[in-house]
Amino acid sequence: MAVGRPGVPSWVDAAGNQQHRRPDESGSAGDEQWAATESVAGNTRMQATLSRLLAYGLWGLLVVALLLGLVNCVGVPGAGGSQAESEEPPLALVAPPGGCAELLVAAWLAGDAELLADVPGLPRGAPEPGVREATGTYTAAVTPGDGAWAYLIGAEVRVRVDPDDEPGGATDELADEDRWRSAGTQFFQVTMVPTAGGGCNGWRPAALPAQVPAPALAGDGSDPYEQPYPVSLPASGTELSHTLESFFAGMLTGGENLERYVAPGVYIAPLTPPPYQEVDVTEVRARDELAAPVPADGTVAQLLVTVATDADQLPLVYPVTAGVRGGRWEVIALDPLVGTAVQELPDGQPHTGQPSAPGFPDPTTSAESSNGG
Repeated sequence: MAVGRPGVPSWVDAAGNQQHRRPDESGSAGDEQWAATESVAGNTRMQATLSRLLAYGLWGLLVVALLLGLVNCVGVPGAGGSQAESEEPPLALVAPPGGCAELLVAAWLAGDAELLADVPGLPRGAPEPGVREATGTYTAAVTPGDGAWAYLIGAEVRVRVDPDDEPGGATDELADEDRWRSAGTQFFQVTMVPTAGGGCNGWRPAALPAQVPAPALAGDGSDPYEQPYPVSLPASGTELSHTLESFFAGMLTGGENLERYVAPGVYIAPLTPPPYQEVDVTEVRARDELAAPVPADGTVAQLLVTVATDADQLPLVYPVTAGVRGGRWEVIALDPLVGTAVQELPDGQPHTGQPSAPGFPDPTTSAESSNGG
């Protein structure tokens, strides 16, 4: 029996005494297959190596990212960190509670040493309580400063009667309310500064109040504000003056049906209970001239009406918008501002911020419509 190629099975043909072999799978084709197999194995090993390197790189990047995140959270002390910590955000322009300044003035007038104990400027000797007090306080003005706020506080002050000032010096027989007399309205300036803890919502007074002159409510005469109602109209004897007087009689005395003198769709509430028994229109001024006592329908006029009453020596002054509908004057609105300027809507229609009444344009008009044009 002939021995074939090592690794390749063979046999001898009994009839022809001829040796046969299986197809030589390890021939040239087999050699190529083995070579290809070795090449694939080499590529596989290279890919595995690259995959391991890539995995190590990704893990390394993940670790670095985690470390950087921890550093940012904890913060690294240094020049940059010190600068960031030293830079404080600017204080927002939000006024401290005005009631705190009023409380300080009331406590100061009453001599409340306990409430004023931590305020700078309090003398060592406790102030005498019960000498004067504020029956009412209000904030008249607020002025922002560099981290502080200044308040102008008005107070209705009354003082206790001194026995030496009374005839006979006998005040023991007076009732408690009769032991006080009014000292008028007084004004005080209070400075409020921020505080780290306590105070009034994080604010405290920097010192005790300082009494100051009353503010000049009329200004110093140099302001540029012009008279917004330059036209003087008759205060009586006209359809307009009659409508206005009847309207204010209904609103202030309840003596007239208010709805009769108000444009449809407009609601103006009367004062309840009525504070007056009689009213009288003493002056009527307008922003523009009127073409006639009763101009054409659709005319709208802005007026300033002065009303005298039976109870007060000082009159009441109302900015009013009135219009003509059906040949008669009607009140469209009590304006929120004296001298409201005419503003233009996007569609070109003038307005003053008041809703329009049915049958009228918006409650202000140009000079042409006010003149009946």
